[in-house]
Amino acid sequence: MQVNHFLEPLINPQSIAVIGAGDNPLKINGRALMFMLRHKSPARLFPVNPTRDTVQGVPCYRHISDLPEVPDAALIIVAKNLVLETIEELGNKGCRFAIVLASGYAETGEAGKTDQERLVQKAREHGMRLVGPNCMGLINVRKPAILSFCATLEREPTELLKGDVAMISQSGALLGSIWDMALGHGLGYSILVSTGNEADLEITDFIEYFVQDPNTRLITAYIEGLRNPAKFVQAVDMAHHHNKPVVVYKVGRTKEGARAAASHTGSLTGTDATFDAICRGHGIIRVDNLNALATTAIALTSQPPAKGSRLGIFSSSGGAAGVISDQLSEGGLTLAQPGPEFEREMTEILKFGPPHNPLDIGRGIMSTFDVITTAMERFVREDSFDQIIILMTMLYFIKVAPTFLLEGLKNRPEKPVLACWIGDKIADIPRLEMIRGGIPAFRDIEPCIDAAKALAALGKYRLRLAKGEKPVQAPPGARERSLKIIERCGRQMDEASSKEIFSLYGLPIPPGKVANSIHEAREISTEIGFPLAVKGLSPEVLHKSEAGAVQLNINNEKELEKAFEQVSMAVTKQDRGNSFRGIFIERMCPNPLAEVILGSAGDKFGFHTIMFGLGGIWVEVLEDTTFRLVPLLRQDAEEMIEEIRGRKILDGIRGKPPADKEGIVQAILALSALTSDLQDQIREIDVNPLLVYSKGVVAVDALIRLY
Repeated sequence: MQVNHFLEPLINPQSIAVIGAGDNPLKINGRALMFMLRHKSPARLFPVNPTRDTVQGVPCYRHISDLPEVPDAALIIVAKNLVLETIEELGNKGCRFAIVLASGYAETGEAGKTDQERLVQKAREHGMRLVGPNCMGLINVRKPAILSFCATLEREPTELLKGDVAMISQSGALLGSIWDMALGHGLGYSILVSTGNEADLEITDFIEYFVQDPNTRLITAYIEGLRNPAKFVQAVDMAHHHNKPVVVYKVGRTKEGARAAASHTGSLTGTDATFDAICRGHGIIRVDNLNALATTAIALTSQPPAKGSRLGIFSSSGGAAGVISDQLSEGGLTLAQPGPEFEREMTEILKFGPPHNPLDIGRGIMSTFDVITTAMERFVREDSFDQIIILMTMLYFIKVAPTFLLEGLKNRPEKPVLACWIGDKIADIPRLEMIRGGIPAFRDIEPCIDAAKALAALGKYRLRLAKGEKPVQAPPGARERSLKIIERCGRQMDEASSKEIFSLYGLPIPPGKVANSIHEAREISTEIGFPLAVKGLSPEVLHKSEAGAVQLNINNEKELEKAFEQVSMAVTKQDRGNSFRGIFIERMCPNPLAEVILGSAGDKFGFHTIMFGLGGIWVEVLEDTTFRLVPLLRQDAEEMIEEIRGRKILDGIRGKPPADKEGIVQAILALSALTSDLQDQIREIDVNPLLVYSKGVVAVDALIRLY
């Protein structure tokens, strides 16, 4: 079945030209043709080499112009200095797709970038599209169509499992490694593509194709950088619309990883926090290791999404149950707490108690292995379990356990079940039986947990889509009034003008006004009352505390006069009086239960994110923050509070009452509405700290920075 997409002739070619094909299978130009022949590609093959009449037994053409027909796709395996003229000749022939394997382009620096731009320009002159350069090519496993020299093709043809998962990688070498690992897990791919430097065609183009491909149910990707994130997000949304999950591994979580990726592909990785926010906001499953690209895909293509994050663990070992419990502390999974009815019925089945979750069935001596089936039937029916992990070890019933486990799962409700059989060669036997029975089975706990996280995340995202919740909208007229404030400030915001905008969007601020004389300061103090905070206003003074431009806990007029003079002098000294805007007099706030930080930032691609975390002076030390794309839903704000490591501080510790989480939620949503409404104006917003009380929150230090 053909796919109605412009990439169809490239991915399902009827004819392939191999430019530079050779006889030596140890060289790249010989390996590609060898693999085409070995794996019996049905496409018509046209080797091109100016010194050969035949290559590996296939008739060879001296020149591209000699080809008997226009090839659907060309694999260019020539030295870099010959690539440009090869593209010219292919264009003259009428070829529409070419894969450039050669390296030495944008990944090497400015000179290479210029050479790469020439390739694209030449291709466009002829209406040709390019994959690469600096890539490993393309493999359509189902056809098969081999346009690659990937070492995984050394496997026997029968070993190249055909599946319904697509793989896109910006790294050619890693594509082969990921494929080989996946085959080891029993995962088959539909199509694999190495996009390399993405001088022309990019990851997003292939995602759009796979969305329409009936042979692909899930899309995986190894990403180093995105050239057009907005287009990428649109393609991912389209995939979800067709019930095709997207799983990615992206480098760049560390500065070192980002630098390595940039030097490799010649692309910029972008802010990792922004990419994380994109993943959360658009249901992308982001994994933390390459192995998880395969194991997560296995789970997502064989099990339904989880309806929640509550796990039930059916184990043969108390020790293994303890290990998996320890590893659930991060990632949004929780151990479910079944009720007394479960405990009573399971005690009756197992003849020991009290049963808990994780359930250790190995605690008792089994008079018959039918107990495994009966226990599993009851376990999987438990409503408090959103998904089940079967955790097995090398016990005496290892050989018979799969039969009884699968029998107990026959009439299970619609919930995901995963298995982990810890061990190696001996454990492979029950693992394979579980897989044949439709249950993904893993060798170790970590990939099993990764898969469970993915099932929970996908279920949560689909529930979010089904709810159809709308983001909080900005108050009527807030944008127009904000633009007037921005214009009045000459597009250089200070704290007072920033807070003026905050108040328009419902962010709570302390009472305060600007004074241009000590007389005005006294009047303000009478109006709002002591104690006061006295702050100098200047867009040039960003860190007021370090500059001596803030005085706190001012309790009377005498202290006010002194503070007014000292702060005025500090600001004037810092900005030489060029942008001094007066003294901001604010009512001091009482000591809070907690300090948190709120912020928003825009990037060069037009994405704006909201940040939330523990605040005050510790924010840069603890780095306990989480991010979301604007506009946020209420669910986003609630999840952000629960994601930070310091969330227990907000629950109330050492006898303190719990903090006002609802107030925090409303502040986050107000900041989201503000940022969304003014995203064409605002580059960055800092609210540090936002003081949190048992009832209410207040933004005491804040600043807006404009583009």
